[in-house]
Amino acid sequence: MKASLQFPQILRSDILSDLPSDLREDILDQCAIRVFRRGQFILRQGERSEGLYFVAHGLVQISQTSPDGEVTVIHHAGPGETMGEVEAIADRPCVADCMATVDATVLLYPTPLLFSAVGNKVFLRNIMRVNHTRLERDNASKHMVTFSTVEQRLCTCLLQLAGRDGEITRNQSYIADAVGCSRQSVNKELSRLKERGLLVTEKRVIRLIDMPGLRALAQGVADADAPAEPSANAPDAPTPEAETAEANQ
Repeated sequence: MKASLQFPQILRSDILSDLPSDLREDILDQCAIRVFRRGQFILRQGERSEGLYFVAHGLVQISQTSPDGEVTVIHHAGPGETMGEVEAIADRPCVADCMATVDATVLLYPTPLLFSAVGNKVFLRNIMRVNHTRLERDNASKHMVTFSTVEQRLCTCLLQLAGRDGEITRNQSYIADAVGCSRQSVNKELSRLKERGLLVTEKRVIRLIDMPGLRALAQGVADADAPAEPSANAPDAPTPEAETAEANQ
């Protein structure tokens, strides 16, 4: 079966935006379909990319390892997102590892075909837009690590890990590593988010039920429904008795 028929959702990928339908289908149908089991690497940091990779199914963790061996999780790519195209076009080694966090299917559009396709101005524009989005995300991530709370980082991580159905199957230890805190802190923050009605926790599954609310917290926007705490320097509100006495003076 052709890839465009097997994975029609990828036709709506950002990198294929505004292209004629027959060209989008042709690009996907020329892809090689590859399946990776959980924990397998799709791309390795320091190695060459064979072309443009579409995530067709599953979830892919993108991480970078420092010279001293510390691993930083950069992003989790889901269906429709792409990897490896910049390194393939630039003929440079991959700057990060891309690992399947669950069983994943990817579509590989080989480098020679990719070079032919970038002659299309719309396709080239889309590649630049995708990478502009990555730059925005990376800048926001750096700001978050520097200035954000554990709650903000956790909400951002949950939104990235959630599938289209809002479900997350990664365990709390994995989430703690991605957020950069202890498992106990993750458990405490998840309980708070559950109490506020933003998510529910089930056996081995976290289900997000209020994504707009989680996005607001991730951005540092206070919950409008939460009562504001009085300032320590604010004067006490007058009692009804005091108001009556003042009116009789």
